[in-house]
Amino acid sequence: MAVFNRVAVIALSLVVMAAAALLAVRPENVANAAQMVGDGLRSYTPWSVAWAGAGVFALALLVIVLEVWPRRQSSEFLAKVSGADVVYQPEAVASAVEKELAGLDGIRFTTVQANGRGRSVDLYLGLVTEPGQDTQEVATRAIAKARDTIERGLGLKLARSRLSIQSAEASRSPAVTEARRAEDEEPKILRSA
Repeated sequence: MAVFNRVAVIALSLVVMAAAALLAVRPENVANAAQMVGDGLRSYTPWSVAWAGAGVFALALLVIVLEVWPRRQSSEFLAKVSGADVVYQPEAVASAVEKELAGLDGIRFTTVQANGRGRSVDLYLGLVTEPGQDTQEVATRAIAKARDTIERGLGLKLARSRLSIQSAEASRSPAVTEARRAEDEEPKILRSA
């Protein structure tokens, strides 16, 4: 549908540009043409013009609804491996990337989501690094490993990737830190007098 919409918008833009150029250069010719169209429409019965208008309106409404209607994400990816077609579910792609990232040094926790269609994969990564790790260096290694897994390992194409990364130190709230510290301490026995 997107290709049809682009073609329709380009064609409509060209028509509007031509009309505007003609109006700028020869306004009297445009006025005469509009008068002729108006005279031509008078030869039709009013109900036929009304039905034609309703049909054009319905067609435009249909195009708008189809464009705005939410589309379901593709449920599978298709790759060629050793001459055979291999179909991957998005969960399988996400799981493969998640397993590879779990083996990288400096990463404590990962979440992966894969979307897209055909051979093109959009990857959304969430990482929590180990304390003291350089997040930029970990992010660079994680993206490279994810790209390698998608392209070399699965035979797909990484179209877009988005990475959300935080340090394990920053992911703890002060209340959680205090609660953990309290758990680690020896219990204190209070004696009453």
